[in-house]
Amino acid sequence: MNKNKVSLGIVLGILVMLFISSTALANTPATAGTLPLNGAVGGIISDTSTEDWWTVTATQDGNLTVSLTVTGTAYGIVSIYDISGTTWIVQDAVVDGTTSKSVSSNLKAGTYFVRVSGVRVSGVSGAWSWSYTLSNTFIPAPLANDPEPNDGYTSANVLTLNGQTTGHLGYFSNGITDIEDWWKVTTTQDGNLAVGITGTGTADGIVSIYDISGTTWIVQDAVAGTTPKSVSSNLKAGTYFVRVSRVSGAWSYTLSNTFTPAPLANDPEPNDGYTSANVLTLNGQTTGHLGYFSNGITDMEDWWKVTTTQEGNLAVGITGTGTADGYVSIYDTTGTTWIVQDAVAGTTPKSVSSNLKAGTYFVRVSRVSGAWSYTLSNTFTPKSAVVTPTETPKTPCIDATPYICPDGSITSVTIDPITGCGYNTCKTPDKKTTDGTELITNGAFSNGLSGWTIMEWFKPSDGKGEVTAESDGIRFLSKSGNNNIGIMQTLNADVSGCTALNLRATIKADEQTLSGTGWNGRESPIAVFARYTDINGVLHGNLGENPKDPNRMLWTGLYFIDPTGSSITDYGIKTQKGVWYTYETDLMKLSPKPKIIDIIGAEGAGWPIRDGKVKSISLTCVAGGVPPTVPPTTVPPSGNELITNGAFSNSLSGWTIQEWYKPSDGKGEVTVESGGIRFRSISGNNHIGIMQTLNADVSGCAALNFRATLRADEQTLSGTGWNGRESPISVFARYTDVNGVLHGNLGEDPNEQNRMFWTGLYFIDPTGSSITNYGIKTQKGEWYTYETDLMKLSPKPKIIDIIGAEGAGWPIRDGKVKSISLTCVAAGATRIPIPYTPAKVTYTPVISATQPKVTTSTATGDFTIGISPTSITVNPGDTLKLTLTVMPVAGFNEPVDIYVKIKALGQEKDLGQVTTIYPPYKPFMFENIVPNEIPKGATIYGYVTARGGGLERNADTVVVKVPGFEMVAAILTVGMAMLIIRRRKN
Repeated sequence: MNKNKVSLGIVLGILVMLFISSTALANTPATAGTLPLNGAVGGIISDTSTEDWWTVTATQDGNLTVSLTVTGTAYGIVSIYDISGTTWIVQDAVVDGTTSKSVSSNLKAGTYFVRVSGVRVSGVSGAWSWSYTLSNTFIPAPLANDPEPNDGYTSANVLTLNGQTTGHLGYFSNGITDIEDWWKVTTTQDGNLAVGITGTGTADGIVSIYDISGTTWIVQDAVAGTTPKSVSSNLKAGTYFVRVSRVSGAWSYTLSNTFTPAPLANDPEPNDGYTSANVLTLNGQTTGHLGYFSNGITDMEDWWKVTTTQEGNLAVGITGTGTADGYVSIYDTTGTTWIVQDAVAGTTPKSVSSNLKAGTYFVRVSRVSGAWSYTLSNTFTPKSAVVTPTETPKTPCIDATPYICPDGSITSVTIDPITGCGYNTCKTPDKKTTDGTELITNGAFSNGLSGWTIMEWFKPSDGKGEVTAESDGIRFLSKSGNNNIGIMQTLNADVSGCTALNLRATIKADEQTLSGTGWNGRESPIAVFARYTDINGVLHGNLGENPKDPNRMLWTGLYFIDPTGSSITDYGIKTQKGVWYTYETDLMKLSPKPKIIDIIGAEGAGWPIRDGKVKSISLTCVAGGVPPTVPPTTVPPSGNELITNGAFSNSLSGWTIQEWYKPSDGKGEVTVESGGIRFRSISGNNHIGIMQTLNADVSGCAALNFRATLRADEQTLSGTGWNGRESPISVFARYTDVNGVLHGNLGEDPNEQNRMFWTGLYFIDPTGSSITNYGIKTQKGEWYTYETDLMKLSPKPKIIDIIGAEGAGWPIRDGKVKSISLTCVAAGATRIPIPYTPAKVTYTPVISATQPKVTTSTATGDFTIGISPTSITVNPGDTLKLTLTVMPVAGFNEPVDIYVKIKALGQEKDLGQVTTIYPPYKPFMFENIVPNEIPKGATIYGYVTARGGGLERNADTVVVKVPGFEMVAAILTVGMAMLIIRRRKN
């Protein structure tokens, strides 16, 4: 009896094991045959032997292509498995009517597995089989590999100075793709290190030179395919790191470097201030370097001290050997105030001199751009030998020809007491303005400088070569001389009928040497100005040395260097170097108000080198309203969606590609993809994205619900940058509050009061000076739905001007936006309050395969999950097909994760997450092949769970029956037989 009981248990155990196991008994990775490299084998797949395993060994990195050719009616899969034999790398299906299929992968050296598997063709019963030929082609990487591991700066390989090496990237093995190689190169003196790379494949990547710390890149550039690329930097002596990183594809590369040492001996360091100045022998000379970088610092200045024993003239001469620009200065005995200085450009010798009393003076050599070696000399002439030259009187720049106005009137010449220059004004204005009048012609410079006059000190001039029209605006660059040079347009417009006179200019400061706005508040790399007569008839035409002059013209300049010495910031706006800034003001806020606008324009001024640009200038009259100049759209009482095409179902229809909130070509960073709008940059830190002009009056909204679904895929700059305005993907809105204040800034100060609404995603915790202001931490590559009520802003918004999304931050950075919505809820309407949450929100990652992804966002509405059919009969080897449908309720719009469990014969198997269904929730087809080993008469139960937006919903239980003699009947029959046998023996 005991023996029979054991036998019955064994039978049942075998049946259960057959159900649980999905691995064919005919072959396994452990018993795999050998597929010769670049050779072929054959085999047969049938209902009794459903899979074959083979091993193939690559002795070096390369591309392995496996081809399967079949005969007969086949339905199966050819796969390349990793060296573990448990994880497939690439696979493809052969189906009824297909005769061959190939799969390939870029692999590291090693032994890999190839699996050929088949299943019963739907509708075919009984025995089945098909034969196959399996062949492979291996193409080795064309260059020698780099020694591994070298995936970080701590394990970097040595790159010989002025030598070259080769390496591979993008090859896979043991679950890992080799995506970066590190090299280190050592210099023994200051010089220029140039690193060149040439690839042999179609991959894309980046080549970078990293600082001696190994954690901060100095210079980098993108590499595409076989196009050679080179990066270089002027470096101090030390060990630096070269990183070659792969973005896509696989390649072999040749990496070389060329080091050009500085041509002259270096100066003793440190000598970056007058307190550590080196000695310069009187009537002697020395050499030094500037512009070389290391450990996060560029050598910007060298100080020397020279001592005279009597009164006389000290002349200091400098000659450079490079292309750098800078200054040579003689400082007073205190070391804090310069006496005389001049600009130095390239290899042109320069000399400065001053009559000095006996004492110790300081010589400062400062660098503006580039790197150079210089020879510094000095000559001292005692007072007895000094000859005072006779100063040539300056010729005043008076224009003796009166200006003839368009109405025929003639003006007299007015002389500026500071400059000695003359200017004219018309007695009668040329034109009167009306509501909405744009006073400036060609303000966007679409026709170059048509309608504009190049000027110097507000008089027509040849510009001395400082003014050039470029593709993105008008540039004002000076490498020598402190000139107020720019462009102007004569308006002579009567603006007395304007209640608002909106001046708007998009400008940027690229280079600056004089700090602040100078000592008189009138010198900056880029400025805008207007000369006007006020309602009392007083001309505001001065721009003299007194920054408090009551008759001063309107003048506003940008600066990015904080004031030092006697410099001030009067009439200045601090911005970030090289970043476009939109300056907006209402000239009718001037006191007294203007009556006639004479001229308007932009200019550059200050010590060289200084460089700035203007992209556009606009001056618009509003004759009875309050800005914005376009009447705002009135929002209907409740439920109005303000955004057009917010789900991007019509591509970018209704949207404008923007850079710093101005229309732009996007520099190729904005693309329309199936999953949304992508913002990706592999070079340059640009604020580029999309925007939509709403100009909507939202004062009647009790709530203004903003909702965006977005994700961050790649990030290099950590956090949201040092100023809280840079992330791979962000959303923004420019608005005017209930007090009439425009919130249109996104400057360097994260706490500025008039900052626009801006929120970005990040997944790299902040390092160094980075912060997380206005940021939400998410998981890389995961969709996140951000929601907030803009009416929680303080003060509340009255007019929403523009809204949109963008990407910013160091490259490589990559993000997407799937949808944007802005909905008004009128007072008294039913609504779910949404808090304003611009600060960091904690992201809780996936706990396990059966747990939902959770964020702190609260979903709107609800959903149900449907499954069809809920009852199905299938044969072993058939494909089980189920249709899953997510049905949103009350505006639900979240991604929904689908999890599956199956149970049979008392055994349970958790398949984990099988897919994610995204809005607009198209039906999802779940397919799974029923194993041949499932016993006939078995019943399988399927359980489907859906999770999304913090909600969990279950579908109806699916019942799958395998026809044949019923399992329960079979077990009872066996039991009865055993009972009869026992009774007979008794």
